[in-house]
Amino acid sequence: MAAAVAFVERLRKGQAWVPTIKLVIAYSQVISSIPSVYDVVMPDLFNDWIGWLNFFSFRWAFEVGVPSACVGGGLAERIAVYGLAPLVLMLALPLLAALYEGAMAAHARLTALASERSGRPRRTSDGLRGLLLRTVPGMLLIAFISLIAVSHRMFSVFDCMSFEADSLASPPRSSDFVATDLSVACDDKEVWRGESSEYARVKLIAVLLIVVWPVGMPLAFVIVLFSLRHSFRTSRGTRLTRATSFLHREFEPPFFYWEPIVLGQRLFITGWIQLIPNHLQVIRIFVGTLVTLTYATVLMFLKPYLSLKVDMVSIASQFSLVIVLLCALLLKVHTTQPARPATPSLPLRCAQSVCTRRLDAALLLPLPLRHALCGYCGRCTTSPTLQASRPT
Repeated sequence: MAAAVAFVERLRKGQAWVPTIKLVIAYSQVISSIPSVYDVVMPDLFNDWIGWLNFFSFRWAFEVGVPSACVGGGLAERIAVYGLAPLVLMLALPLLAALYEGAMAAHARLTALASERSGRPRRTSDGLRGLLLRTVPGMLLIAFISLIAVSHRMFSVFDCMSFEADSLASPPRSSDFVATDLSVACDDKEVWRGESSEYARVKLIAVLLIVVWPVGMPLAFVIVLFSLRHSFRTSRGTRLTRATSFLHREFEPPFFYWEPIVLGQRLFITGWIQLIPNHLQVIRIFVGTLVTLTYATVLMFLKPYLSLKVDMVSIASQFSLVIVLLCALLLKVHTTQPARPATPSLPLRCAQSVCTRRLDAALLLPLPLRHALCGYCGRCTTSPTLQASRPT
């Protein structure tokens, strides 16, 4: 417990490396969710390129902490455990801290009695408020790591895929299933109307957890930060500002509120955007790209971080996401349109140019974009001449 408290204290006192690690975690969580959120198959080279970032997405922590094989029941029970496990851990921190303080107080009392020293024994703490304030940094860290992963899982409940059930019927009949669990059929039943189905229970649990995580957590951060705005403006530190430094320490004082904006952008492109129907995947990618590009542009002009290096890392990560989303849009448009043995279009000729003249283009395009264009070229090329000239 003492080691955990010391680690959280080092996080609280961090100047430049803590914001950088937060940006790496945020970038990893977003980019690793792009294939599932936007239903696009990225090239193998891209998957190899971002493979090492999966560690920083911390999805493995959920599998280690709550293995899927150990959770019985169906999809409703799994998402309930997935959404409640981080909350239980956050609420357990004050209890663990109280036990630790009690043990230290008992040790001090026994030491005083053994040495026959007079005086009052050391108090366990300066009260419940002090105990809670000491556990706030750890709770904020857990919330920061869990927010995107949990929210993505909750919103995936509303992402339904359509499959043709009877092609001979007129018109053909189709059935919808949850994209992350094809054993659960999507329907319009609602528990609050007295209707019962597995998907109705799943939706009810997901809505309740959406209120807690992607709505409640950022709203709680906003309330806390704006309640401290006078302390930020006067540069007067209090116990609460020090306890919540994980949310504001890396930003300029006028931008003390920026952390909820960062979370909002991440939540939108990995969670809320899944409310766009699955059959409108191209629009989903386009909206995600537009939001990311807008946020990157705002970052360029405002530069809200105290450190210029952190500003540059944040801007670079956002434009990298824009490039990846543009590649996903290009691949999605190609895979959804029928093949046509006609003259290659302008985007295809550009992709073929990148593939067949990669020595000239190697220094002009980022690696993910070049890989996506080459994948586009490899799928679309129908001309024997172009196929012969394409590198193997």
